[in-house]
Amino acid sequence: MKQQTAVKYLIEQLFPKALSEEQYYHIEKAKEMEKQQIIDAIIFSKREHYTLGECWPTQTVIDKAESYYNKTFKKK
Repeated sequence: MKQQTAVKYLIEQLFPKALSEEQYYHIEKAKEMEKQQIIDAIIFSKREHYTLGECWPTQTVIDKAESYYNKTFKKK
């Protein structure tokens, strides 16, 4: 079962019906911002491992962060 981000939960609770175009724009923007925050946190965490002797290329870290987000929060 996929987890749900806080923004997605709040949207479903506040807007159970159809959205206006402006509401949709702002919701999508908020979801993208939250996604980036989650990915940035993972990237930061992986970079901290670098200081402990693990060395991963930057693109590998970014790819792993994107993959985690998609597996955890994206609906299939």
